[in-house]
Amino acid sequence: IEECLGLTQSNASRHLTVLKKAGVLDSYKTAQWTYYKISNEFIKENKELYDYLLLKISKVPCYDVDSSKHDKCKSEDLCK
Repeated sequence: IEECLGLTQSNASRHLTVLKKAGVLDSYKTAQWTYYKISNEFIKENKELYDYLLLKISKVPCYDVDSSKHDKCKSEDLCK
């Protein structure tokens, strides 16, 4: 997340903690790495909001750039 979005570790951590406490994200640790995903419970309880956000986010001007950065990070094994 840091590498893909150009955030500092503390800034990314702060945002992820807020989203996790709100029930939006789930996480698990493997060694020193923490992996995040959108909570299945959040999606189930907020299906219309989730679908709406997916649609709106895909139309944000920086979406294509961020998506390309994500793909590059995945190919370099920086994110799973």
